[in-house]
Amino acid sequence: MDTVTKLLNSHLFYLGASSISAATLIFIATGCLMAVIAASLVRKNLIDKFLIKYEMNDGLARKLAFVVQCLIMSLGFIQVLDWSNLEVTGAEIVTQINAVLSFTIFKLGETSISLWTAIYIGFFTILLMIVTSRIQKWFLRRTEDNQLLDVGIAHGVSSIVRIIVLLLGFVVIVQSAGIDLSSLTIMAGAVGLGLSLGLQNLTANIVSGINLYVERPIKIGDRIEVDGVQGDVKKISLRATTIRTNDNIDIIVPNTSFLTGNVTNLSHSSKDVRVNVPFGVSYKADPGKVRQIVEEVAGGHRGVLKNPSPEVLFTGFGDSSIDFTLRVWTRSHLRTPKILMSDLYYAIFDRFREENIEIPFPQRDIYIKESKIEVTGGGRLS
Repeated sequence: MDTVTKLLNSHLFYLGASSISAATLIFIATGCLMAVIAASLVRKNLIDKFLIKYEMNDGLARKLAFVVQCLIMSLGFIQVLDWSNLEVTGAEIVTQINAVLSFTIFKLGETSISLWTAIYIGFFTILLMIVTSRIQKWFLRRTEDNQLLDVGIAHGVSSIVRIIVLLLGFVVIVQSAGIDLSSLTIMAGAVGLGLSLGLQNLTANIVSGINLYVERPIKIGDRIEVDGVQGDVKKISLRATTIRTNDNIDIIVPNTSFLTGNVTNLSHSSKDVRVNVPFGVSYKADPGKVRQIVEEVAGGHRGVLKNPSPEVLFTGFGDSSIDFTLRVWTRSHLRTPKILMSDLYYAIFDRFREENIEIPFPQRDIYIKESKIEVTGGGRLS
């Protein structure tokens, strides 16, 4: 036992004026390990559960949770060193850390920017972004549940309000950090010049987004076509609009495209759309009978509206067929008109086969004319 005690108390090295023994080293290592474990347990059992409960699983919240975990570990390390036999107290350690963090990184006018200032501004800016994001999501959920406002208007208004709150909050954070905003005048002028030159497209998209919120030529849930892309509007933000196609692909379209280009809104004033189904039959068929059969087929489809009723137009005389176009109105197939066309084609084909109505295909007759070619030298090729 005496041998173990001597080994533990034996001198290993000096750290400043303190003699580090094996026992001191084991105590510090064990204490630091316990601080790490305690910080991890606090995050797992308290912080992470809090984030899950309030649906704060985004990247900013996770980073903030990591910062809090590191802060808990740092406090534990300081306490362990304070309890050890080193000739240094926790207060001295905090003083040394404060001296390091108070080191001036650069000057902004007459204001000195230290590590403490940068950490302070960064921490509270992230916290402000998280809080405003949570409030915006809560407001949108209340809007959807109670139908207080249209979802598109609510999203637009909440986004604009959040940006204003972020700007005002950031100003308050910077001022509370002791930074004189008057020293930022020159920098703000340079940033403004950069915005006017390099961010023209971004500014134009934001202005267009505000215009979309005010005039509302499109809204969330509309079926639209812009720049050759057709799909449902899923999200309207200040910079861009998200359109989801029938292939479940999200396409991000800049907001300027909705003001400078041609936009087809299939459901702006009504959810009813007309689908044209062209077809042709043989010249042997009776056009009146064809019209009657096709209108019966269309009227029996559950996706075709009864009012306006289906109609068949005689569109012309083709090379090998007489041509018709079936016009039907639908509400259920607003997003899948080709499926409705396919169903109608199947049904029309079956009825034509039952009624012995021929669906022609192009035919060409080739005539080969016999000719004789004379060959010099007395021969003749037939």
